[in-house]
Amino acid sequence: MKDFPDLIFTTSPGKTYLPGYATQECKRISDCINRREKQMALSENRESGFIHIHPHLFRYFYVTKCVEKGMNPVMIGKITGHAEIRMTQHYTRLSDEFILRQHEVH
Repeated sequence: MKDFPDLIFTTSPGKTYLPGYATQECKRISDCINRREKQMALSENRESGFIHIHPHLFRYFYVTKCVEKGMNPVMIGKITGHAEIRMTQHYTRLSDEFILRQHEVH
């Protein structure tokens, strides 16, 4: 841990997550949620709406939240290691609700 003080994800004893383990854990969580969704959809007589969680999804979430909070896109790019603003824009996934609120404010 001394070599990587800025890690976001660690195990409960403080060890580093290997990329493969993070992928497995995301799949386990997705599978659990999707099993429950399948059961609910069957009981409600509707189509299932499955999700896919993967480690990279957290990057999209972080960048989007920074944009929504008004952080300067150049600063977001510096933090995330994006050399070009286009990459920061690529990772931004604004919800329709957020866009509507911004439209009402401005």
